[in-house]
Amino acid sequence: MGADFQPLPAVREADGTLKVVVPQVPGMGLKALPLTAGSIPEWTTGEGLTIRNEFYEVTVDPARGGAVSSLRSVVEDRELLPAGDIGNELVVQEEFARHPRFGEGPWHLTPTGTTAARSSDVTADIDVDHSPAGSRITVRADLGLFTYTQRLTLWTGVNRLDVTTTLDGYDGEDRLIRVRWPSDVRGGLPVHEVADAVIGRGFGFVEVNSEEFPWTLDNPANTWFGLGSTARVALHDDSGALLGQRAFGVAELVYADWDEAGELGAPLAAALVRAGVTATSTVAGGPRYGDLEVDSNLPDLRIAVGGPARNSLVAEALAMDPAADRELRRQVAERGVAAVWVAPRASLREEWVPGADLRDLERLPLLVIAGADTSGDAKAVEALITDLEDFTVTATAAGGGEALPPGDAWDGRGFAVLNRGTPGCVITSSGDLHMSLMRSCTGWPSGIWVDPPRRTTPDGSGFQLQRWSHTFEYAVVAGEGDWRDLELPARGHEFNHPLTARVRGEGMSPLLPRTTSLLEVEPAREVLLDALKPLGSPLARGGSAPADPGRGVVVRMHEVNGRPARARVRGPVAWTEGARADVLERPGEPLTPDGEGVLETTLTGFEVATVLATPPQAPEPATDPGVAAHEPAQPVHTRYWLHNSGPAPRGNMPVSVYVSPTALTATGPVTATVRVGSELTDTSTTGTVVFEVPPGWSAEPAELPYALGPGGFSLSEVTVTPPPDAEPGRHWLTARLTYGGQTYEDVLGLDVPGGPPAGQGLACDLAADRVTVRRGERAQVPVSLHNTTRGPIGGQLWAVSSWGTWQGVTPGLQGFTVPGGERRESVIEVDGSLIPPGTYWLLAKAAWNGQVAYTRTIPLEVTP
Repeated sequence: MGADFQPLPAVREADGTLKVVVPQVPGMGLKALPLTAGSIPEWTTGEGLTIRNEFYEVTVDPARGGAVSSLRSVVEDRELLPAGDIGNELVVQEEFARHPRFGEGPWHLTPTGTTAARSSDVTADIDVDHSPAGSRITVRADLGLFTYTQRLTLWTGVNRLDVTTTLDGYDGEDRLIRVRWPSDVRGGLPVHEVADAVIGRGFGFVEVNSEEFPWTLDNPANTWFGLGSTARVALHDDSGALLGQRAFGVAELVYADWDEAGELGAPLAAALVRAGVTATSTVAGGPRYGDLEVDSNLPDLRIAVGGPARNSLVAEALAMDPAADRELRRQVAERGVAAVWVAPRASLREEWVPGADLRDLERLPLLVIAGADTSGDAKAVEALITDLEDFTVTATAAGGGEALPPGDAWDGRGFAVLNRGTPGCVITSSGDLHMSLMRSCTGWPSGIWVDPPRRTTPDGSGFQLQRWSHTFEYAVVAGEGDWRDLELPARGHEFNHPLTARVRGEGMSPLLPRTTSLLEVEPAREVLLDALKPLGSPLARGGSAPADPGRGVVVRMHEVNGRPARARVRGPVAWTEGARADVLERPGEPLTPDGEGVLETTLTGFEVATVLATPPQAPEPATDPGVAAHEPAQPVHTRYWLHNSGPAPRGNMPVSVYVSPTALTATGPVTATVRVGSELTDTSTTGTVVFEVPPGWSAEPAELPYALGPGGFSLSEVTVTPPPDAEPGRHWLTARLTYGGQTYEDVLGLDVPGGPPAGQGLACDLAADRVTVRRGERAQVPVSLHNTTRGPIGGQLWAVSSWGTWQGVTPGLQGFTVPGGERRESVIEVDGSLIPPGTYWLLAKAAWNGQVAYTRTIPLEVTP
């Protein structure tokens, strides 16, 4: 039920899951919805090939693989795809095993120029379903190389088209699978979100042979990429009439000399970046930017600073266009500064071809910015920077030639694909948006396995061949305006942070408010939250003070549109004080809360800001706030890197212990070195290292107290003596200390001659050859652990499975202890209700005492 106690749009899936369209859920907040007894409708089968909501109408064509043959804007009553073309088409491209020029593996895309398959070449089965929550189309087809299922959903009241594509049965190699969406945007250029900013990109090349043309110009995008404009030039003729707008996103800035580039270049380049334009500075007498043989991308516009008497490139351009020369002189005489457009010889799309070389002056348009002299040039640059504040530069195209060749005038529209974990993408000069879904590579280091025996997927292929089920999620949005007008940064982050639901039953915490927000960052959708954490960063500084939300919180945010903004941070209570800070949380400029307890600060375009916010003094919590970072499996092995488990344990290792060497032959007393070290930079620390030896053995000393200053360490020795009748084989000396709620240990192997070779000391395997569960069922997979040494072994056990199954394969990490010479079983549980139907793989990884072992891989199948 909604706030008006009327039913919200909802549907019950076949597995019983309830999906509800919930409007206006506050950021970092919640909406409490009452559930009432009653019947929620399921999906009902519909007729035809079209679905519709308030924003879009989608039609698919079964004769062309179920691709989208029409995507209409309901609001504008406008077709968004080019006439006769199709969207959501799968394209499978062959690749070289390694780059034919550079000899490298999968760091580069390596297309051969051959398209192995297109989904438009097969016939698909189509199902159309409707519900109060929305409508959907399900496409199923066999491409020969694999089968695919695509689901296109228009949710009620949601302004985007949600798409999932699932691939099953793929068994190929050295192929790249893309999804293609053509766009009817005219004159648009590629625009990508990159981390906390948005920039223009160049067109790329899809169906090329990388032996001949080594660069495809694919690029990553954070949560979305699109076709439109990040900045543009509004072109007028000499009468003042508007000719149109020319989008630009990558510029070459040409100065008279490097001194001028140093003086004027930095502020202009910064202003362009805030408009989403990346720029490279050059000088008139130097080499030009724009040759794909040496440049990693290409400019789409040149901006030259200075009149023809000072800038030789401007002199050359105006000599070819006398009318532009006359216009420049007129503007300088009348206004003191000038902005004049020199037209290119052809459209950008004609010039932008594989292996393009755009260094010739006529191949790109030239925007000349000039004054009467060098000081006038500086004023002209200042005027351009001011003009860029609305991301539209005004210039006059009075010269000969066609100011906007066919295809170069931007029509003021945008088309974008939101991705969820598939950042690789490219947009061609024809306006086709391609997103890479999957690569299947054999080139080095694909298939390399470091820890023997080599493990593979169940069919014997390397994991990089990707031969299991894959589901990809993405969405399409389009409309009038540029990416700012379409609010693409907010929508991309929204798509990547879907709502979560929890059912509150009887006996749970008191009633929640109907709606509340724990943190609000304003202006909404113009400033986005990047991180929220308790105050304190002990890991970054080696500090001893724990993170504590009672002392304050850290808010990291960024401005998304490239405009200055007055950001406001509102908490669940009124803040008592605040400050700007650096990434290490060192306070800087103080911030005074306003009358509502809200903190305000000014952000420049795309600025990332860190704010410290202090809440009112609160009583000490009765329980631990739960922010400490601890490993779930204790103790923590201090030589963690030998376990191939990441850059450091959770919580790092503020204090550590190491025993050297790692193994000794014990025919009598043996001595080892013990090193205790502190990474704490702001305090001393004391404690005790406890030594554990096998029964009947002795350690001298049995305990080792330590007292270390900041960043200090100590070196000591421990002597271990075996009994006269010590059993042959490997035994263990364990050195342990505790700090901050975690136990850290190192071990020393003690080998008594006469036993079998020590080897790794632990054998592990899955006690199953295959796991098959129905959707909604559970299964347990035993993991057998056999300790072949004389002493106990403790370690960590990871469940390792295909991406897309992790939420249903648990626990991801657990500890184990196996007594000497014995066997034990641990259990991995598979929950079929949390894994999409498909065929996957599962193995277990065990790590102990600096050793690692992986079990064989078995098939994991989830059936409907």
